[in-house]
This record gives sequence, structure tokens and C-alpha cells, in this order.
Amino acid sequence: MARTQEQDRVLVLLQGLDSVDKLKTLFQRELNYERANQPISTRDWDAASHDPLADDDDPLIFAAQEPDGDFHLIYIRLDSDRLPLTAERLVIERLLRDHDRALFVFSNRQQNRWHFVNVKVRGKQRLVLRRPHRRAGGGQQAGAGVPRRTRGWGRGAGSGDRRAGGAALRPDG
Repeated sequence: MARTQEQDRVLVLLQGLDSVDKLKTLFQRELNYERANQPISTRDWDAASHDPLADDDDPLIFAAQEPDGDFHLIYIRLDSDRLPLTAERLVIERLLRDHDRALFVFSNRQQNRWHFVNVKVRGKQRLVLRRPHRRAGGGQQAGAGVPRRTRGWGRGAGSGDRRAGGAALRPDG
């Protein structure tokens, strides 16, 4: 199946992802999420949840499904060269208290490694974290499904294929 121009633009942005500005361009311009710029205060967080964060970089709601929508896209920069999964889980568990419908986007300190984490709650306690990975320069560990994730996105989007790469970047229903 041939890719569309929109899918090609999204793929180029994903391959060159190396800053929050490019992340915002991807979701706000190409995927038509509403702009948001709301820092999330970590002042009352416990040390285990706060310590993995990069200094002076509180999590940021950078986009939302609608202006007042309850589905948020949240960027979190970790103070690490890598993206430790345990650190991501601690931060996500804390953020879920106030943001239970969100896509969590993690980067390392240098912003050359990225995880897009979609959380699915099973039962009352069990969290299932699904992570497509991106590396600056195009290194993708999630398979070749990136273009399929963009099908049906945007204003008036239908029920495009949300399974590619193991993550739904739009909320179900």
C-alpha cells in the first residue's frame, strides 16, 4: 500500500525527532492536536517520582485532543542518557493520579532517544505500558508500522488503525 503525503511528513518528523519543538510540530501541526503549554508542578511529588526528571524540567502538557479535552499528550524529560523503564514507570504512576487519559512522551537528557508510552489499565491495579521507540536519526525499534499509525488521524478522524507499533496515539472512543 502506498503511503500518503501526510504519512511521509509524519515519518520524516519522527526520524528527525530531537527536540520538544519538533514533537509539538508533529502532534499539533501534522496530527491536529490542540496546542497546550501547561507545566505540571512536581513540587509535592515524592523523591522516587521526582528524582528521574531532568533538573528544572517539569512534565509538560504540550497538546490535547480538544481545547478542554481530557486526553493529554505529556512530555517528560529524564535526567539520563538512556530511558530507564523503571524511572518511566515511577513517573507515569505519579502522573496517572491526575492524568488518567494521556500519551506519555519521554526523552533522555540529550533528546536523542524517545519513548511514546500508552498506558492501559487492566483491572484496578495492573498497568500495561506499551512503548514504541524512536532515536534521533531514524532508528526505530517499533517496526515499520509508523505510517499506519497516522491513518485516520486529524480533524474528523475515523477509527484508523491504532494497533501498529503497539500503541494507540488517540484515545479509544
